[in-house]
Amino acid sequence: MRVFLLVVAVVAAGCGNVKESLVERAIADLREEAGLVERTTVLDGRTVAYLERPGAEPTVVLVHGFGAQKDAWIRFAEAYPEGQRLVVPDLAGHGDSVRDPDATYDTQRLTAELSALLDVVAPDRIDVAGNSLGGAIAARLALVRPQVRRLVLLDPAGVRGPTPTPLDTLLAQGESALVPTTRAEFDRLVDLAFVSDPEIPGIARDVLT
Repeated sequence: MRVFLLVVAVVAAGCGNVKESLVERAIADLREEAGLVERTTVLDGRTVAYLERPGAEPTVVLVHGFGAQKDAWIRFAEAYPEGQRLVVPDLAGHGDSVRDPDATYDTQRLTAELSALLDVVAPDRIDVAGNSLGGAIAARLALVRPQVRRLVLLDPAGVRGPTPTPLDTLLAQGESALVPTTRAEFDRLVDLAFVSDPEIPGIARDVLT
């Protein structure tokens, strides 16, 4: 409620820096409620960011989708049973992990980078959940890491339905529907991604756009 009231207080001002600061504060509060701590490690000179909740093994690894970041899993992590260790990475090129504009972040590279991170932070048995692109990466990860015990694939990329989706249609028309650059495009992406309105506050939509 405190964060919400602060957000309301500055909506009219429209200050970009203030908006970003408020959203960052709200995210930090949600991380704390979920018991998640922000961490980084360096792999071959590249900084990799992730969230961790200490707890019992096997570790549960949560893999976000294209254009998303580790904080996409906060609400899920908050609802997850206490006492279970969670590791929630920013995939290479996403979130707070280092981004190389000259690199190609295909599923093969993203899987290899995630596996290298897990060698350091979760080398033993793991359960993996992946959403969208993260689902495709989770499936690939299971092929290269025998430590993966279980997979949960949520709307995984690479699986086609019998009829084209609205997103398939937009992509076939050459539209970058997954890379919004305006508020209207962001709102359209939310409509494509969610069955029901996730009620993202307007100030957060502006910052995410």
